[in-house]
Amino acid sequence: MSIEANITKFLNTPTDNWDFLKNETEESLINSIKELGISFTFKTKPRIYQLVGFILGVSQSSFLFFLSMGAGKCKISLDVLAYRFQQKQIKRALIVVPYTVLLDTWEEQAKIHSNLSLLPLYGSTVEKWQKLNLINKEQIVVITYKGLLCLLKHPVSHRKQVKEIWDEVKFERFVEKFDTIILDESHEIRNHQALQSKLVINIASRMKYVYGLTATPFSKNPVQVWTQFYVVDRGYALGKNLTLFRNTFFNTEIDEWGRYNYSLKMEMSDELYKRMKHKSIRYKKAELTTLPPLVKNIITLHFDKEQKKAYYNLLSGFGNEQELKKRINSFYKLRGICSGYVSDKIDIGDGENEKVFDEFKFNPKLDWLLSLINGIDEEDKIVVFYAYTQTGDIICNELDKLKIHYSRLYGKTKDKVKAINKFTDNKDCRILVVNNASGALGINLQCANYVVYFETDTSPIVREQADGRCHRQNQTKTVFMYDLVMKNSIEEKILEYV
Repeated sequence: MSIEANITKFLNTPTDNWDFLKNETEESLINSIKELGISFTFKTKPRIYQLVGFILGVSQSSFLFFLSMGAGKCKISLDVLAYRFQQKQIKRALIVVPYTVLLDTWEEQAKIHSNLSLLPLYGSTVEKWQKLNLINKEQIVVITYKGLLCLLKHPVSHRKQVKEIWDEVKFERFVEKFDTIILDESHEIRNHQALQSKLVINIASRMKYVYGLTATPFSKNPVQVWTQFYVVDRGYALGKNLTLFRNTFFNTEIDEWGRYNYSLKMEMSDELYKRMKHKSIRYKKAELTTLPPLVKNIITLHFDKEQKKAYYNLLSGFGNEQELKKRINSFYKLRGICSGYVSDKIDIGDGENEKVFDEFKFNPKLDWLLSLINGIDEEDKIVVFYAYTQTGDIICNELDKLKIHYSRLYGKTKDKVKAINKFTDNKDCRILVVNNASGALGINLQCANYVVYFETDTSPIVREQADGRCHRQNQTKTVFMYDLVMKNSIEEKILEYV
């Protein structure tokens, strides 16, 4: 069969659209639940869009919930699981999350919204297996994507190289414990070639019920969404294989380095989004119940003479393809200069290098941040996002000098839950200094109503997730968001991109 015939056959398969539920009243949704023969008592009262999610979750064996941050994806999932346990439809559920801190989030949410028993899998791989082998009455197990991979992967030699696969014996021991899987931040499996994604797809294929949750199914290019749909419907909505999906909806281009790039065919965009609705529903923030205003501000700052000289000296000489590698390596240095320091490597002997940092005497971003801290009311709190460890060090060192109480969350934070609780529960701790990757997902920071991006992340997905940490359900104040951007610098391009 030709490519065109395959595409035509694929597009002729019928699809559903669940958007009509978004127009229903709360009363009609409750009646719909009764008409489905469902008898269930919610532990916490659901909002109207959570009722929609519950109806879809209990009526569909697999589904994707694309809900804006703060919409209550955890509650919807827990309500669906509680109903299925009540009906004895499932024996145990597996929830996979991107970060360790989310193990605590799910444990906390389970206590609030359900009476289900939950086991978060912390510790080493050996400790995780010990807990799994002793599992008894726990109804839900929560593990990180990385932890799941470490639990089941197995290195093998192949053509004088070591590659990783999963151990089939361990795989069978693991999957037999579950019949339901929930993928929190399902966009984590967007790379179909990654071992992590392949492992999740295979686990999901053995499950009775499969659900995915995310506010950001893809960044700028919807080509990333195929894997998420494949895991819930085995290719019905978006194609049995990635080639069919790409051939149907995307133009293919090969760049000068031989890499394939895919851009959406504009004439096929409506068809793509129509087919996505077959196994998903999406609520954007504007569709949720009324939130306080979000006021976004771009603060354009100017280099001082020392910064400007360092910045443009680094830019000089990048005029040909031979300089490409140097240009890529300099990206981080340029961002560092924008944030107030120069980074470099020095030879310390024996062929080893040590990274050193030299701060500028004047840092416009730091100066602006301190003026904000001194200018807001005492009951207000600030979340400061940054990208690089040295930037976080500079911010925290200055706060230490001024004896300003703060909490910090980043890769080296040993007790992340304690760091978050210090900020949320202690009225004297008014500032959270948080790395983009550590703080963008799964953290509720409605206690803060000021957000400062000292450095924004370069990923639109991470940025959108970070935006929703403070401006979400249960926020009672207007949220003020500030991007600190150096004029005529790479930061203007980054902000334009995200």
